[in-house]
Amino acid sequence: LENLKMNPYDRVFVQRNGCTPVVVQIALSGSDLKSEGTINVTLTRDVYKEEPYNVPNYFTSVVKFTCVKGKSIYSENIPSLFESVARIANGASLSEPVNVSVFKNAGTNDAVRSFYTDITTHTEKHDELTFEIEYTASDFNGNVLNLYLYFDYDKNLIEEFVDNNIYGDISIDEVEVSAENDLLSVSAKPKKNEGGNR
Repeated sequence: LENLKMNPYDRVFVQRNGCTPVVVQIALSGSDLKSEGTINVTLTRDVYKEEPYNVPNYFTSVVKFTCVKGKSIYSENIPSLFESVARIANGASLSEPVNVSVFKNAGTNDAVRSFYTDITTHTEKHDELTFEIEYTASDFNGNVLNLYLYFDYDKNLIEEFVDNNIYGDISIDEVEVSAENDLLSVSAKPKKNEGGNR
């Protein structure tokens, strides 16, 4: 994930922040993939990049994540696929208009996760995040199971990061800042059952 880069967060031209979410499509297939089960989608961060004084300073400190699935999400038209994932990630149906600010403003829960163990105090971080995605045969597009990782800025954390990095001085010439990437990898693996078999 060395080339990962999100659109910068903009404190002046805030309408640009509708273009900050990112969607990663994870397409799974193969003879080892059962027709139903659970997939563990895991994100790992560089644990050697830590913030001094618990101040958000890295990518995993200012971004929230979720993972969604659904046969009807898939499209070969990339904008359509993105819009469908954004709708589901923001709690809307596929037919409702999407409001991507919901994800930025809402708190975290089991579906929406932060690397911080407590997003309000941001004192400690998880080394990794794992989403357990249950699926059935009805979730496949042909012989492919598509999962979608969706992530976007947390409004409070990214604004704290911006304030710390531009020292409260916002000008037209300097309205964008980006957090350094510390996300190392994304993996997706079938969860083993209690007997140890896939």
